[in-house]
Amino acid sequence: MCGVYRFVTLFEKDTGLLNLFKSNRMENLVKALGEVLHRPLDDPMMPEWIGVQSQGMKQWVSTTLARRFGICANIRFSFLKDMVEQILNAGNNGPETHKPFTDKVLLYGLMDTLNDLEAAAGEDGGEREVFSPILSYLAEGTGSDPGDSGGSGLRQYQVCDRLARLFDDYQVYRPDMLSQWQIPEYADPNRDPQVSWQAGLFSELVKQGFDQCLGHRIKAIMEKGVETGDLLCERINLFGISSMPPAFLEVFSRVAQTAEVNLFLLTPSREFFGYIRSDKEQSRIADREERRLQEAGNPILASMGKPSREFHLLCEDHLYHEPFPDLFEDPASKSASGRDATLLEQIQSDILNLVDRTGQGDHDPVTFDRVDDSFRIHACHTPLREAEALKDQLLCQLAREPDVQPHDIIVMMPDIESYSPYIEAVFGTGDQIPYTIADRVLASEYELVAAVLKILKLKQGRFELLEVLDLLESRDIAGRFGILPSDMESIESMCRKAGIFWGRDADHRKQTGLPGDHENTWAFGLQRLMLGLAMPERQGDLVLGMAPCAFLEGLEADLLGRFAAFCHTLFDHMDRLAGPHTMIEWCDILLRLVSAMVIRNTDNEAQYTFVIRTLDGIRDQSAQAGFKKAVNFEVMAAILEKELSRTLSSSRFMAGKVTFCNIMPMRSIPFKVVALMGMNETDFPRKGIRDSFDLIKAHPRPGDKVDREEDRNLFLEALLSARRSFRVTYTGMDIRDNSPIPASPVVTELVDMIHAGYLVREPGHLVVEHPLHGFNERYFSDDHADGIGRSYSRNAYDMALRLRQGTAPVPSFLDPSEPVADSTDKVAPEGEKETISIDTLVRFFNSPLAWFMKHTLGLVPMAEENRKEDREPDRLDGLGAYALGTLMTDHEAPLRFEQIKALGVLPHGQKGVLEYEEISGMAGKVVRISENIRAGKPISLLRLNAEIEGYRITGVLPQTSPDEAFWLTYGRLSPKRLLNYWIHHLVLNCSSHDGPFQTVMVGRSPDDPSRAVSLSFPDIRPQAGAYLAYLIQRFTEGRTSPMIFFPATSWAYTNRLMKTGDPESTDNQRRAVQAASKIWYDPFRGTGDKTDRYAAIYFRQTDLFDSADDLTQSGFLKNSMEILGPLMSHLAEFSGAES
Repeated sequence: MCGVYRFVTLFEKDTGLLNLFKSNRMENLVKALGEVLHRPLDDPMMPEWIGVQSQGMKQWVSTTLARRFGICANIRFSFLKDMVEQILNAGNNGPETHKPFTDKVLLYGLMDTLNDLEAAAGEDGGEREVFSPILSYLAEGTGSDPGDSGGSGLRQYQVCDRLARLFDDYQVYRPDMLSQWQIPEYADPNRDPQVSWQAGLFSELVKQGFDQCLGHRIKAIMEKGVETGDLLCERINLFGISSMPPAFLEVFSRVAQTAEVNLFLLTPSREFFGYIRSDKEQSRIADREERRLQEAGNPILASMGKPSREFHLLCEDHLYHEPFPDLFEDPASKSASGRDATLLEQIQSDILNLVDRTGQGDHDPVTFDRVDDSFRIHACHTPLREAEALKDQLLCQLAREPDVQPHDIIVMMPDIESYSPYIEAVFGTGDQIPYTIADRVLASEYELVAAVLKILKLKQGRFELLEVLDLLESRDIAGRFGILPSDMESIESMCRKAGIFWGRDADHRKQTGLPGDHENTWAFGLQRLMLGLAMPERQGDLVLGMAPCAFLEGLEADLLGRFAAFCHTLFDHMDRLAGPHTMIEWCDILLRLVSAMVIRNTDNEAQYTFVIRTLDGIRDQSAQAGFKKAVNFEVMAAILEKELSRTLSSSRFMAGKVTFCNIMPMRSIPFKVVALMGMNETDFPRKGIRDSFDLIKAHPRPGDKVDREEDRNLFLEALLSARRSFRVTYTGMDIRDNSPIPASPVVTELVDMIHAGYLVREPGHLVVEHPLHGFNERYFSDDHADGIGRSYSRNAYDMALRLRQGTAPVPSFLDPSEPVADSTDKVAPEGEKETISIDTLVRFFNSPLAWFMKHTLGLVPMAEENRKEDREPDRLDGLGAYALGTLMTDHEAPLRFEQIKALGVLPHGQKGVLEYEEISGMAGKVVRISENIRAGKPISLLRLNAEIEGYRITGVLPQTSPDEAFWLTYGRLSPKRLLNYWIHHLVLNCSSHDGPFQTVMVGRSPDDPSRAVSLSFPDIRPQAGAYLAYLIQRFTEGRTSPMIFFPATSWAYTNRLMKTGDPESTDNQRRAVQAASKIWYDPFRGTGDKTDRYAAIYFRQTDLFDSADDLTQSGFLKNSMEILGPLMSHLAEFSGAES
């Protein structure tokens, strides 16, 4: 490379030609750039102009130059299009009289034009006929398109947005076509319809002032040239260019006649490769002789380098000078230590020298002793496994090669947004590698931007409960109203208790096309909460038709005020978003919304400023286009969402860590390690979908930008940018059946070429197939010849070690022979008896297994999160009906429909009336039976105190009369309820008092819930002591060892067996077990005692009803009969009431 420092002596700056510097290595190009900059300009204050095509390239060039010169200053970096704009504007010092021909400004010009055309659609005249295709398309969508409901203009905006970007492409790639379209007569209905209506639209834009498109201005500069004084620069350097639009090349070639223009071209081959063709391209040539004369060259360069190939051919059409042509460097040349070339270096060398080793050329295949680590392709089952495999590979390389640092590694992928969660999950835990993720959409990184987008989305929704509360998950919004994260649980509970589901108010519901019911709206819920704050909550009391809902009091009531301020602010600004407004008015409205809803502080200043500048930019662009028509909210929301979402964050690129980023043009910066993730068949090359009316696609030319070909060239550039190793990961196996999934076509082509032209003596694995799990023992074996590498995950190692040791038999949950002390036992003072409350006994026998796990073992399994509905009920479920029925039975006077409706618990409309009538009718039956029993009898509370077997049993009976203890429930008299009443009845009969000793229970029949019944337990004082003593004995045993008893399942067994009259019969016991098994688990509904969390833990390896022996040994049959048998024998219909 010593020659690169001598080229200045061969350099002639006043040749009037383009100066081309070609190399396959960016390092050599930047050295050449340094030599150019080392030669001072005539004006020392004049800035250097350097054109780049990415922010990453700008960072790398500026850093490299600063490393060489000690400083990088007085350099103006620009993108190529911006630089061309500056050149075309040179010498234009007067006021701007033309509208900017950019896609953002064109959008509003096109909207203005189409509005006028639609308004004049009914006019006669041939000049309107050319627009019939586009007008017909817009007319079809008015009011019928899901995205354009009610003729919001959204379809028109979407069409104009695509046309604006298309016209912007036309001015870059078809400037001559736009020059023709400036002639009004060109829009002829007799021409191609797709050409005619686009030409007509462009002609209308010209009339509006969009007459300075790129083609028109390029034509002017080609005719008159550019003066050096007007250009404000002496030297232009275009660095790292691999392709550019032909029109730009024309401009720079013309400027070269006045100023020095240097093109530093990344050139994959030192040989001329302009006419090589891939096999696919050659197969399209019909003439056999012409096909025979085509050059093949290197197959990878021929297949993937089409954009570079066409650009170099375009350069040949211009006069240029190569001050120093020998900037190429062969990667396969032996180093001073005599090291042989790696597989990666040999592939890069063959591309450089245009060598084909697949058998179609004159070169023989290269033989390697083994597949080295410079080139590996990793096939995984999921994106998560891709990240895990890549991390292990990088850790291995960092450990093996000390000179490789995290900043020497770049990982690129087609879509960084889809892979970023997996990257953060893998690289952010365990053995951490410093990393940064670039190119993310700002809406993903800026919490404030995401919050603004949520507000916009909310306006178009139904204001559902969780959608509104989700706004408060943003610290910027919650902080504006003083709401803390710890307040969110209380706020959600408060809203659910108030019955809020969706809709601002009744009017808002009408706007959605549904009945205007006030119940379950935000207005309904907030009014209830405010009333509950002002007065006590008493069921049935209404204030102006509203039922108060008390939730917070005292100092906590301040939370309701802050939440109400949030709601009212939000809804007030939602009102202002209604109706059409001009773009300037919309920007003012949205600025006020952001100011009112979002707090501004030092933490979010950058995000806040970004949103404000985005709105200001929209205002300025519409003003530049002269667009003054009103648009609906849907259009404004779409424009703002696009502007907030499409800006990429590139500030984290090359931040001294491993860089994860999108695979983008001009990312050909050299890195020691280059990795590509997500190289899947369906994801890369990306399938760019162009519009059917795209004339560039319909009539292609050399130098056109074709997304698929651009992606193939990006893969080639990434391959050439790797200096030490090149790695590819993709999802190569189906996670369900392990069937193979093809990789990207570019990966497949590269692998095929390697297999054909590069031989390996020792078998190796170019494509490594990774196991499904990271704890596979292959990752921890000593033999890694298959290329899978070693895993650095400690957790994966522990699991792999456990699997290698073998699976030990799963022990039973608890050895019954070893009782466990109750962790909650409290020893009574000496001389005093242990006191047990009736409620404790009831809770124990409701689920002895759960009691043992919770109170003895201290085991509380995590409850499954119940999915809460965000819409008003269309029917009452069992729990809701029970709650409403209990409210009616407990209330002193019958509750009217209006009183229940005000609580927001009923379905809307006639369905709610029917539900109310059904529940109130059943509640009325229960109440009438209880009134017949209690008629004229005084009701009082009775405290119970019984001493049994050294224990004192205490409790309370809330309703007793001189004749009986009384229980009233709207619910079904289920086994759990009857067992609860039975335990109370036993204590009642063991206590010292004057009576009563009979218990009466009123509720819905256990067999027929549509019937109200009254059941009773008689006076059993002689037997009650023995019954209660047995229950206490089982309770004390159940505190130290698990007792298998489930009320519903045990009831089904005992009830069936006792009804037979012969409990000792084997057949009767078998039938009883069958009946109990159906209650234990119903496979069709997925219900039963088996689904209980504690039962699932205890029976995690077996099932209670797996075998008769297991069922007997568990004690279930014995426990069921001994606990429920006495209850059933004394249970009877109460004769003192009408059912």
